Amino acid sequence: MRALSLLLVSSLGVLSACSIVVDVQTDPVDQAIPMTSIQTKVYGEVAVDIPAEARGDIVEITRLALEAVMVNPAAHSDLEFELLLSTEGQATPDQPSVYPGALAPAYVKRATVLVPVTTVRHGESLPVAIYNEQLLEAVTTAPRIWLIAANTLKPLAPLDPDFGVDPLPLELRLEDIVVKAQVLKSFEGASGAQGVLGL
Repeated sequence: MRALSLLLVSSLGVLSACSIVVDVQTDPVDQAIPMTSIQTKVYGEVAVDIPAEARGDIVEITRLALEAVMVNPAAHSDLEFELLLSTEGQATPDQPSVYPGALAPAYVKRATVLVPVTTVRHGESLPVAIYNEQLLEAVTTAPRIWLIAANTLKPLAPLDPDFGVDPLPLELRLEDIVVKAQVLKSFEGASGAQGVLGL
């Protein structure tokens, strides 16, 4: 999997004699989460490196969002999906981590809930867009954060018209993971950005 690292993509211009607006965005990344059983929670963990250009000496963050699409390819099982944010983890940008709920590390219980438990119907793709203070604080202060997706497949009821048995293993997908931010930085804090932008 490609490293999920923020890329400086553009400057919107100088706002004053001592600050500048800078847009930063990640490359879209996909994460597959294998499911080998029904009604058993499985976690998929992705590491996100935050470069110095997006941290420190920030006057104001005018926009910050985490966007992704959760895909449940199952034909006969719904998905209970939850997304967590942690400032500790074991995955690296090049090596995601997958583990069953029974073997979840202790830091999972300390993680912040970004998306509460949500049902993703069989065959459904669910867009996710997150804007909150916990994400803002983590992205602007930590050199690395971890996104942890908790997933449980639930079989359909016998009376459901799509009732049946899904062949295992199934591969759930968290697609197009992107972090977008627009920050107002001091010229001193934007010195790294100036080098990238040629300012």
